Amino acid sequence: MAPSGLVNRSPSKILEETDSILSTLWWKDLVRDFSLLSESEIPAPYKVGIAFNTVTINPLEYLSWVQSELESRGVVFRHQYIVNGLTGKKEGKTRT
Repeated sequence: MAPSGLVNRSPSKILEETDSILSTLWWKDLVRDFSLLSESEIPAPYKVGIAFNTVTINPLEYLSWVQSELESRGVVFRHQYIVNGLTGKKEGKTRT
């Protein structure tokens, strides 16, 4: 499991001027703490408000962590040049 610092909870809100969004909420069961905002929580000129929590991951930090975890288990990452079959040119880097 990824360390808690790599995955962050992100509270989110969506505000809409019409209620048409209510028919397109196919994802409401995929996020946490989904709720409709009360009228007092919705600023003018909006008519509908939605609140939910989701998660975000910093890809650079997460991928560095994954690489470190895999290397500690014996995985070797190998970067090398590959010849492009169309141009005949080398592409990429060589690094072990």
